[in-house]
Amino acid sequence: MGQSVGPVFGGFITEYFGFRAIFWALFVISSIVFMFILFFLPETLRTIAGNGSIPLRGFHRPLIDVIQHRLRSDNIDCIEYSDAPSSDVKPAKDKHKAATLLLIFKPFTFLLEKDVFVTLTFGAYTYTVWSMVTASATDVFQDIWRLSDLHVGLIFLPNGAGCMLGSYLTGWMMDRDFSFVEKQYRERKGIEMTSPLSRKTLAATDFPIERARLREAYWIVPLFILSTALYGYAIQWDLMSFAIALQFFVAFAATSLFTINSTLMVDLYPGASAGATAVNNLVRCLLGASGVAVALPIVDTIGSGPTFLIFSLSTVVLCPLLIAEWVYGMRWRLDRLERIAV
Repeated sequence: MGQSVGPVFGGFITEYFGFRAIFWALFVISSIVFMFILFFLPETLRTIAGNGSIPLRGFHRPLIDVIQHRLRSDNIDCIEYSDAPSSDVKPAKDKHKAATLLLIFKPFTFLLEKDVFVTLTFGAYTYTVWSMVTASATDVFQDIWRLSDLHVGLIFLPNGAGCMLGSYLTGWMMDRDFSFVEKQYRERKGIEMTSPLSRKTLAATDFPIERARLREAYWIVPLFILSTALYGYAIQWDLMSFAIALQFFVAFAATSLFTINSTLMVDLYPGASAGATAVNNLVRCLLGASGVAVALPIVDTIGSGPTFLIFSLSTVVLCPLLIAEWVYGMRWRLDRLERIAV
């Protein structure tokens, strides 16, 4: 949603109030969001809040609870919000680990695992190419077609629509694919359909998680490569409508691949999904930022057509990473679990 409406508002603000007004608008919006967090967002960490039944104390409580408690301090129903825990509900013990450097950088050890490395590398690179397409659009479209800031904001609507559709449709397809692979797995293992399978423990079995998640990559990856290759030449050939349409397909495919990549990363580390997600986001954003920094200089040097053709061909070069994950991913995952167990 942000990818869709953000550039439109940015173009409107820049057109009528100047680009500096964007940062004032962001300051106001982020301040409002921060206040909502302070007032309404409670702590949900299990070691502090349990399953939600343990009373929160201090800054772990949202301000709305503190205000309500003070307004209704005589009401016995508010005893659960008091700073003194009730006799029948014990507060959570402090199980926090010391924030040592080793603990902070421990998630980066995920990158040493072969399945994580190949999955993250391919996903981060496609995100980078998409970021370069998006970041260079403003200057390219304004230089070639002399669009105003407001019109430039509007051309990002297809890009945002591709993001939303890619996220929603890919989620639906992954649920369908997982059910299909699960059914095959049950038939092969002789497991009744009524017998539950915990998705949190499947990573420790020979369940083909990798193939369940990558089933749609066979058509999404070619769509991304073809759309990226044609996008640059659509600009070079002065086909603005075609270039805008291709932005939709690039965004759709990139978001789909990112959704698949993120879900697989969490599946590979069900007990450390927060760390896996953090490393995934950090690597893709760092690589994306580097790509954005060099996108325009490359376009200015060799032209938009050759630039995005090179990026699409480099994606082809990285495709064996996904193939390796499809073929060897389960073996790598089980080897890792065996190594950890020892």
